[in-house]
Amino acid sequence: LQSLNSISIFKSKICFYDSLSTQGMNIFSVVLYSLIFVLGISGNGIVIWITVLKLNRTVNTTWFLNLAVADFICCLSLPFLIATILLKNTWPYGNTLCKIIPTIIILNMFSSVFILTRTVRWARLLSGAAWFLAALMCLPIVIHKEEKYFDDVNSTYCIYNQTPQSKKAMVFTRLIFGFLVPFFIICVSYTLISLKVKNSQFDKSRKTFKVILVVIVAFFICWTPYHIIDILNIQDMSVEMEETIVLLDHFTICLAYFNSCLNPFLYVFIGPEFQSKFKMSLSKLLESAFSEEATDSILTDSCHNEAESDLRIPLENLQCL
Repeated sequence: LQSLNSISIFKSKICFYDSLSTQGMNIFSVVLYSLIFVLGISGNGIVIWITVLKLNRTVNTTWFLNLAVADFICCLSLPFLIATILLKNTWPYGNTLCKIIPTIIILNMFSSVFILTRTVRWARLLSGAAWFLAALMCLPIVIHKEEKYFDDVNSTYCIYNQTPQSKKAMVFTRLIFGFLVPFFIICVSYTLISLKVKNSQFDKSRKTFKVILVVIVAFFICWTPYHIIDILNIQDMSVEMEETIVLLDHFTICLAYFNSCLNPFLYVFIGPEFQSKFKMSLSKLLESAFSEEATDSILTDSCHNEAESDLRIPLENLQCL
């Protein structure tokens, strides 16, 4: 019976979908999702093609390849989301896709943040552990998302059917393991790495570190609002506040999806000097952005220097660049 609470809460929000403000947000979402789909599929597709066929398999290319695959899969779900918005959020695809499609964006979030967090040891496992953990974290969505028909509005929706307690547990699990813990680990690790790179004589290591750092910052900027609204969504609030949260929920999901098309552009424009970019082939641009020759050299030199043994942990992390 408690699971009926989530259904009644959803029914109370159906009226918001027909409001003028929500209709305006829907138009904005459709336009933005269409743009993200085109840019994300083409951009991440090119990154996957070049890293698989054109570049040597290294820690760096493995790192960037897995991010591109996660973003590419995420973008593949966008046509379903666009069609759902155009159909006033009704769900015409059946119960199986109701479980799969909403899972993809959360799988993207967990896989991306776990890949961003990993050290060289994760790279040696070809990021398999990151994908496994991400899939594990998505199980609550597969379990609780289902297709539901509402007689009073004669429409079918894809909704969460769960108790308020399980909803809160799912939200806080996402927040802790998909944001706070990785954010803390990344901040500590990359602070140590930045101290070493800052004093490095290798220009390539600094450029590659800059690319990765910008990718990480972009990820957290795009996903922070989503987690904030996710927390607010499980709180008791007034009707006026609920309508505002529905609008903000649309916006934060758009921002999260936007991250899926952003990385290929960051790779290109935060690599070599801007003036030389247009003289280089795309494969050369990405090869320069993903370069790890310098970081390998730093790691090799450090292994022969016993006086720097206290720096070996951050140096190992440096190789994940």
